[in-house]
Amino acid sequence: MKNEFSSRRIVIPAFALIILFSVLLATHFFSDLQNTFRETQRKEIYSHLEDFSSTMAEDVVLKFQKNWESVESISIFCESYAGDSFADLKSFLHRKKYDWKVNDIAFYTENGNVYDEKGTKIFKENPKSYLGILKEVKRTYCQDGTLLDYLQAVETKIRVNNERIIAVSTSINIDSVLYNFNTSQFDSQSFFCLIDNNGKVAAKSDKEYLDFPNNLFTYLKDCDVVGFTEGDNSVSHAIQESVVFRGLMNNTVSKKSHFFICYPIIPKNKYAPTQCHLLVMVPDEVINKDHYDFSHYITRVSIILIAIICILMLLVFLLAYKSKSKLIQDSMEQKEISQNERLKVALAMAEQSNTAKTSFLSNMSHDIRTPLNAIISMSDFALQEADIPPKVFNYLEIIKKSSHHLMQLINNVLDMTRIESGKMIIKQEPFDMNVLIDDVTNIIRSDCKKKKITLYVESSEIEHNFVVGDKMHIQRILINLLNNAVKFTPELGSIWFTIEENESLRAGTCSLKISVEDTGMGIKKENIDKIFSPFTREDTAKVSNIEGSGLGLAITKNLVETMGGSVTVTSEENKGTKFVVEMFFPISTKTEEEISEKSEKREGCDFGGITALVVEDNPINRTIIKVLLERINIVCDFAENGRIAVEKFNKAPTGFYKLVYMDIQMPELNGYETTETLRNGEKVEGHTIPIIAMTANVFDEDVEKCRKAGMNAHIGKPIDPNQLAYVTNQVLCKQQNVTSSENSGGGYVFSDN
Repeated sequence: MKNEFSSRRIVIPAFALIILFSVLLATHFFSDLQNTFRETQRKEIYSHLEDFSSTMAEDVVLKFQKNWESVESISIFCESYAGDSFADLKSFLHRKKYDWKVNDIAFYTENGNVYDEKGTKIFKENPKSYLGILKEVKRTYCQDGTLLDYLQAVETKIRVNNERIIAVSTSINIDSVLYNFNTSQFDSQSFFCLIDNNGKVAAKSDKEYLDFPNNLFTYLKDCDVVGFTEGDNSVSHAIQESVVFRGLMNNTVSKKSHFFICYPIIPKNKYAPTQCHLLVMVPDEVINKDHYDFSHYITRVSIILIAIICILMLLVFLLAYKSKSKLIQDSMEQKEISQNERLKVALAMAEQSNTAKTSFLSNMSHDIRTPLNAIISMSDFALQEADIPPKVFNYLEIIKKSSHHLMQLINNVLDMTRIESGKMIIKQEPFDMNVLIDDVTNIIRSDCKKKKITLYVESSEIEHNFVVGDKMHIQRILINLLNNAVKFTPELGSIWFTIEENESLRAGTCSLKISVEDTGMGIKKENIDKIFSPFTREDTAKVSNIEGSGLGLAITKNLVETMGGSVTVTSEENKGTKFVVEMFFPISTKTEEEISEKSEKREGCDFGGITALVVEDNPINRTIIKVLLERINIVCDFAENGRIAVEKFNKAPTGFYKLVYMDIQMPELNGYETTETLRNGEKVEGHTIPIIAMTANVFDEDVEKCRKAGMNAHIGKPIDPNQLAYVTNQVLCKQQNVTSSENSGGGYVFSDN
């Protein structure tokens, strides 16, 4: 009684602390969410503006470059022309200028006069000053209003009006440079212009926009610029230094606010005319149009997620408290039992506790996977809709990525629990190591490309590539190590992925040495021994913003050692890390054709128009399954539980249903009972019709229960569309093999059903 009273005195404050912690967590989360959302929006705005400005700047340089190339082509032609009469040349020039893609050609003579391609004298302001410049350099340019003339000196005997030609030029209208840019991504409300180092506007996309003056600095005098500490002087300084600057300008006269970016157009080669700057302005109401509605949506979702986390915390606490209380109480009652009896009782209690833990984790996995199935699938459906605004598309991508990350965390926790309890199943199946290496490389290479990381792969030293082992777990080991290297290697870094075969002292086996080396941030010496511990990461500012649960390396080490291998690590801080895995594999006696046939993906089957009986009690899951099956041309007939499914199947004409998709946890009749009823029923068709489990119960024991109940295959939730099509194809085509998926939950086709 005293112990019970003491326990209650501990439990009540503990509950109060949990509730207080939840409130504090929610408050902090909302504050963090708002700040993060504002910061993300600001970065996204300038990212879009900078991408748009960069594209425009490159196009401007390209147009200038083409004009210089035209001038150079004309110069080369004139210098190679054998004659000296302009009269014989002008008709040829009139035809040839279309090949050179120029509108106007002008010729400068030694007397300072300027003639067009017909030999007619034309006016150019102060041509002699530019001819003087050409004595020092071979080419230059001059600007007259919105016209830009490109001049190049030539060595030729050609004369016009008895004056020797010493230079040629072409002209371009600067305003034409800006005419063809697409601004639809900013609701066609953006404004952009070219300015020189003095702020003078050389060309603008809309001459009437905001009555924008001919000088940027004149406009900025009436503006409050947010983000610059020194007002207009900082803008001028940025232009002189040719750096990108960005901010928010609020015009005190027109009361209009614009996000803006000034992007330098820096000469990249000999053809660039001069250095100038591209100014892009977008009204803030265009940028902030969808912000508030989506912010409210995110807030509602966040409240729901926080509530779920708090409930899970309470459940875990209560389960731990009840288990501990029962252990203490039973221990007090068994004090007079002999030591052998006490050991037996303790063992039974441990097994009971382990069973309860497994049951809790299984139920938790099922209950979390079910809503995640809806989140991931609905995100995929939304992303495939047409005309999605870019901002909404990015938000959906973030939801999808975060959902998959949460799914990976759940899988890691469950896997770690199974490893610690000794229930991890290691399969022994033949596979091609070279194919596995290629698959892993293809998965990782896209992540490397995003961070501009160079990936080097070397596997030429493998002599026995056909081996026996657990392909899925080996693939996970390699992906964990490579993902770890990608996460902690900065941009422009390098990763070396090497697989070599060493001489094996064990008959009938091969010894493989797998190493993953990177040029990342490295690990402190005092932390190297801790990195394989669960939920352990380096406590430094460098890794605080890198996603991870601290379980990947722990799972990797346990899998390697469970399969009889070893893993070692060497690292030097700020230089990089190297992981080395050494494992033995039995050499496969299967032929290459047999292994290739076993790993072959779907082929040959057509699902067109067949009808499937889908047994699913969750209406959201029914919506998702209907969309996925319609995409592969399978008609759905739904049953809300097992009893209705049996009635529908027995009443349907023979051959009406071609297969059955079966949920497991349902009212009245669960999936196992429904399958056994169909297999043992009076209708002969039910004995052989393909039945595929489609469930959030994804433990190996759950898969085995499905097989023993008489099902033909198993698909885990969240449902992967490719896995759904593949497993369906395998079952309908009766390809007798067993395979597993890399996706959450996986997929299995049973060869004995």
